[in-house]
Amino acid sequence: MHRTLARCNIKKLPPKMTEIGPLDKARDILLADIRALLEKLRAHVEVEPASVHEAVDLLFAVRSDVYEDINQLQHEHLILKAADWLVGQAELSEDVM
Repeated sequence: MHRTLARCNIKKLPPKMTEIGPLDKARDILLADIRALLEKLRAHVEVEPASVHEAVDLLFAVRSDVYEDINQLQHEHLILKAADWLVGQAELSEDVM
């Protein structure tokens, strides 16, 4: 077992992760997902709230609808940046590419 995994008391590796695929295609997918999320946000703010109560309700609805998506998209972006860096460093073997 890998020494780091042994220190963390991890008994076995997690299931195989999803492949990123070609980085250009992954970036296109990420951009499309971000644009879809922005459309959700625009739909939320089409009407100006008339009171503090309506404004807070709107904030609650926005957060409920998009919070996890924003978090996930930011993580996906960081994964792509890391993949770009690895490709630039030529640290990936052919089977990983």
